[in-house]
Amino acid sequence: PNGGSPIPITPTFNTSTSNSAEYYVQQVVNGCPSPRVKVVFTAAPKPAAPKVTTPIFYCENAAALPLTAIGQNMRWYYDATGGYPSTIPPIPATGVHGTEDFYVSQEIDGCEGPRSQIDVVTLFKPNGVIVPGRTEICQGDTVHFNYFGSADSAAGFEWGIPTNGGTTVLSNIGETPIVIRFDSAGKQNIDLTVSNKGCKSDVFYQPIQVNPTPQAIISAKEDMCIGRTELISLEYFTPTIDTFHWDFDGGYTTHFPTY
Repeated sequence: PNGGSPIPITPTFNTSTSNSAEYYVQQVVNGCPSPRVKVVFTAAPKPAAPKVTTPIFYCENAAALPLTAIGQNMRWYYDATGGYPSTIPPIPATGVHGTEDFYVSQEIDGCEGPRSQIDVVTLFKPNGVIVPGRTEICQGDTVHFNYFGSADSAAGFEWGIPTNGGTTVLSNIGETPIVIRFDSAGKQNIDLTVSNKGCKSDVFYQPIQVNPTPQAIISAKEDMCIGRTELISLEYFTPTIDTFHWDFDGGYTTHFPTY
């Protein structure tokens, strides 16, 4: 601030490291020096890149949250270099499956640091349908159920099977196709959820109509004489039976009704 010899050139400040320096400057007009003014140069340390979580996964068309990073005075970019920063965290678009890159830096004491990259991966949501071998079967029959849709070979399959004790799975329940035997009559419902790396599809449903096995009770003598005619009849049968197939094991019929 006082004394000393003037520096003959404008001083150059070193910014290769964080440091500070003080200088004093005055002007001389008509041989008269002015008071000196202190000038302080400071090289602040360059901030580190913000801490981020990457990659971030979303399912197709899922609601996304604004991106986050740990640091101060965030600057958000869509490019690794250049571009115009935004102080508002972006919200990823999940309408189309794929990967989108975002970049963020922090600014401290007027100095902006390097950018961190955040990869946002949008996984496709599988679609499809259940394709049954048949939609109407008889009690005790087996049916193959296949999946048809956009999922690939790495997908996971979660089959929903009726829990009323009337079904038996004859193949691996985590695969497709699946084979099921239906032991109980009535309307049965099969459902399926397909998973793509944790991104699950909507639930697919497929109804199956299981018709009951017809029942009948034959009324006849247990012992008969050779050559003698005896009556054989139905003591009971399911009312919905429309066709009867008799087998007398070599016996001859003299007359019988048809239904």
